[in-house]
Amino acid sequence: MGGCSLARMGWFRSGFSPARRKEASRKAEHWLEAIASCALHPMYLDDAAVRLAGVDSEYLEFADALHAFHLAAEMEFAAKDILGLSPDFIEEQWALHLPESEPANAMLRAARVCADRLIEVAAEWHGI
Repeated sequence: MGGCSLARMGWFRSGFSPARRKEASRKAEHWLEAIASCALHPMYLDDAAVRLAGVDSEYLEFADALHAFHLAAEMEFAAKDILGLSPDFIEEQWALHLPESEPANAMLRAARVCADRLIEVAAEWHGI
């Protein structure tokens, strides 16, 4: 019998069962969704909405940066599932997109907690 089964790859011996992978993927999806919820998506912040709501430029920059981070992490997850979503990749993307964000921003702090939890899921999966 050809092919590369999960058992032949050693997944069952190491505890990486399909059920465990599914659970880790579900957790990663949850934290990716939570990160996206920490700021309005920039597509909803047209000029009229920004003007009427009195949204400041700092929030717009934060929303853009957060959603760029989210998109990068989500695309990596979509392409590689939990298998390829590494803690290092998540940290690199955070540093790339949100390096100088204002720590007084409560939504940034909430997003960082969610990113840390996503990192924990990836680290647990990768045995780090």
